[in-house]
Amino acid sequence: MREALAEQEEINAASVYFKVVTQRAEIPQNSLVIPRYSALPNYKELEKDIKILGSRLINSHSEHAYVADLKNWYYDLEDLTPKTWFRLHEVDPAEAPFVLKGATNSKKHSWNTHMFAESKEDAGRVYSRLSQDGYIGYQDIYVRKFVELNTYDTGIQGIPITEEYRFFVLDGKVIGKGFYWSEHVEWLRSEKSIDPDVNSVPQDFIDEVIKRVAPKIRFFVVDVARTKSGEWIVIELNDGQMSGLSEVNAHVLYGNMRDDLCSKSERREALRELVRITEEYGGYRDEFDFLGGSLNKLLNEVDSKVRQLASKWGPFASTHEIESVLREEVAEFTAEVRKKDKSRSNLKSELFDVIICAARAYAELDRGFPLSDLKGESE
Repeated sequence: MREALAEQEEINAASVYFKVVTQRAEIPQNSLVIPRYSALPNYKELEKDIKILGSRLINSHSEHAYVADLKNWYYDLEDLTPKTWFRLHEVDPAEAPFVLKGATNSKKHSWNTHMFAESKEDAGRVYSRLSQDGYIGYQDIYVRKFVELNTYDTGIQGIPITEEYRFFVLDGKVIGKGFYWSEHVEWLRSEKSIDPDVNSVPQDFIDEVIKRVAPKIRFFVVDVARTKSGEWIVIELNDGQMSGLSEVNAHVLYGNMRDDLCSKSERREALRELVRITEEYGGYRDEFDFLGGSLNKLLNEVDSKVRQLASKWGPFASTHEIESVLREEVAEFTAEVRKKDKSRSNLKSELFDVIICAARAYAELDRGFPLSDLKGESE
C-alpha cells in the first residue's frame, strides 16, 4: 500500500485483516497481492516483479486495462451508461450538453472549465484545455452526453453534488458500498437533512452490471447514480486497487475481502487435494489398474463438464447445477468401485466429499482453476 496516497485510517483497517507492506521486497512468496494505490504508473513492470517474487496480483494487467479505458468497457454497458463519442468530430451537436473526460480520469473539480460543455463549440474549447493538461493530456479524450442527475447541491466550480454511490466488487460479489461524495456527506446531513442511502440502488440493477463486468476483471469498482427522472445509470468503472473509499467503511471492505479470499483459498486447497488423491491412486496403477484409470477418467469428465457449465453460465454458474453433474459422475464411479473393490468404499466416500467441494470452488470462483494448473502448483 502506498502510504502517501492512503489515509492512515484505511491503512490501520487493512492491517487488521491483511499483512500490509510498503515495499515489494517485503512481499512473502506465494502471496495474492492487492496493490492499493501502488499499481501505477508501471503496471506491467509491477506484474513481472511480483511474478518473479513467486506471487501474483489480484488483477492482471489485461484485467486492469479493461477498466482503465472507458472505450474498453463502454459497449458492455452501452444501454446502462451515458452515450459516448470517442472522436470529437463525430459528436452530434443536437445531443448537447456534454461532459468531457480522459480515458481513465476526469477534471471534475474544474467542472466549468475542464469538464462541462454547453454545446459542441464549447466541447472543442474544453477538449483543447484537457489536451494541454498535465494530468489528462496523455490520455485519449472522450465526449459523453450530459445526463442530469438527482442533484443535492452545487460545489466549487459548479460541480453538481449528486446522488451517486460506489460499489466495490470482488469475484462477482459486492464487498463494500457507500455514498460517493464523502467530502460532502456530513454537510448534506447537517445542513440539508439529506442522508444518502446506498441501499436505495436496486439490487437487480447492480446484479446486471456485475453480470456483464465480472467475467472481465476480478476486483473492480462501479459508480452508479440516479438521474433526475429516477432512472439508474453507470457513471464509471475503475480498478478496485486504485479506487478511493468514498463513504465505504474500510473495516467492512477489508473484512469482507478477507472472508471472500480465505474461503476461496480453502476451496482451492480442496482442488489441490483432489489432484493429490489422483496422484496417490495413480501409484497403485499396477495393482489396481481400474482404480487409477477410472479415477483419471472421472477427473477428466468432471473437468470437461464443469468447463461446459462455466462457458454456458460464466461466473454465475449454479452451484446446484454443477453439483448435480458431479454427483452423477461420482455415483457412477463409486458404484463401479464398490462392485470391484469393496474394501476401498470408504475412500471413495471421502473422494466424493472432496469432489463436491471442488464443485463449489468451480461454481463460486469467477474463473475455475484448471486441474492441470493446480497440479503444477502442487509439485
